[in-house]
Amino acid sequence: MDTDLNVCWGDIAGLERAKRSVTQMVVWPFMRPDIFKGCRDLGSGLLLFGPPGTCKTMMAKTIAGEMKAAFFHLSARTLATKWVADSEKVVRTLFGIARCMQPAVIFCDEIDLILDKSTTYAHQYRRHLKMQFLTEMESMDNKTARILLIGATSRPHDLDEVALKHLTRRLYMPLPSPDARSYIISNLLKKDGLFSLSEKDLKTICCLTEGYSGSDMAILVKTAAMGPLRDAMKEGLKDIENLEAEKLRAVTLEDFWISMQAVRPSVSPNETGAHAQWNLQFGSMSL
Repeated sequence: MDTDLNVCWGDIAGLERAKRSVTQMVVWPFMRPDIFKGCRDLGSGLLLFGPPGTCKTMMAKTIAGEMKAAFFHLSARTLATKWVADSEKVVRTLFGIARCMQPAVIFCDEIDLILDKSTTYAHQYRRHLKMQFLTEMESMDNKTARILLIGATSRPHDLDEVALKHLTRRLYMPLPSPDARSYIISNLLKKDGLFSLSEKDLKTICCLTEGYSGSDMAILVKTAAMGPLRDAMKEGLKDIENLEAEKLRAVTLEDFWISMQAVRPSVSPNETGAHAQWNLQFGSMSL
């Protein structure tokens, strides 16, 4: 549980349309339940889907911060490996504590591992866990409860249809656009005083990083930031204890070019196409 979330919309690169949609469909109804009731009630479940590394966790934390709500982070992968009784108790206890801590946001990462539509009676432990989770989701339909369930997945096509009934708002989190990739690069480098790239350099890097996720871009920037240190070592400054950080040069386009040989995109074009297709069929906003 986290009640001190120091994140805001500005920390998320790009995704402007998703930010506006989540504000209108999630934050406003949560803050003003007296207005968003009856025909305006949109339910208490939100699904964030898209490739890995596209700010789904940060989006969930930002939503909780905007709502001034307690934030519960549930790892479905960890939960799915527990004993049956323990997993059910954890789920039951988690929702119980959230009711006591209202307003609250429960974020379940890799929710498809719990609410997989392929779960059958042959998988008894997974079936019991799934039924317990669905039961708790049903109980959240109480209109007086101020609890929001946010599920995140990179495999939305594996989700059970009953789960989708409760996750009524489904937002596609695509790969970052060129402008978003540029923002990630400049923002991370400026924080450490390493930014010296020209507008032309940024455009060149953004053209070369098509298909990179947000996390891929963060790793790329960190790898490029090691370039000045490597050059200092090549020049004979091998005593790192006496190396003055302020004398290191800024990060250049050449550093990014070298880093791109080691840091490659982690998302395949086929996976991106599958998410876009699912969004057209089930998503809450079109591309």
